[in-house]
Amino acid sequence: MPDIDYDALRTALLDATRQALIHMIALTGDDHLYAFGLYVHDEMTYAVPTSNTEEGLLERAKQYAQNKGGSIEYYAKRLRWLPADWQYHCEGANFFSEVETILLGGWREDFSFFDPDRTKISAICMDALRACRAMLDREGQGQSMLINLFYIDISAIKRLQLAEQLNPTHLYAQYKHDLETWV
Repeated sequence: MPDIDYDALRTALLDATRQALIHMIALTGDDHLYAFGLYVHDEMTYAVPTSNTEEGLLERAKQYAQNKGGSIEYYAKRLRWLPADWQYHCEGANFFSEVETILLGGWREDFSFFDPDRTKISAICMDALRACRAMLDREGQGQSMLINLFYIDISAIKRLQLAEQLNPTHLYAQYKHDLETWV
């Protein structure tokens, strides 16, 4: 029966998530980094970093408006909380090779079955993100950066529940407003 070393996963995920955040802060420089998190599937078969800047959002919205028609404002609002469409989605994934290797241990040898403790993996992801929030708070950064665990397919209610656990009240309130007025 396949299994995952959860202690090794915790160590690897904490380190990889911290490294990805530090990388994003350095990479984006003076741009306004408004979101950072981990992007996961409901089955928890992988976890990759995702983030975006206001400038990256605007650039992506311009691309969508040119290719699909419609206004830049419409796409900026629509894409704001869709991590898979972010300019920096999976940036820093190179830090997650050990995480990927550990999660592969949850598959049967023929990849026909994956059944680790999804709740435990989700809790480890949340711990890694809490550690990033604490790091930002210690350094006086991140007062305008929402941190969240972004599932591929999840309800707005669950997105908000996760965000509320990770963010200051003002960021949570803005995120809630954005989701409630999402186009």
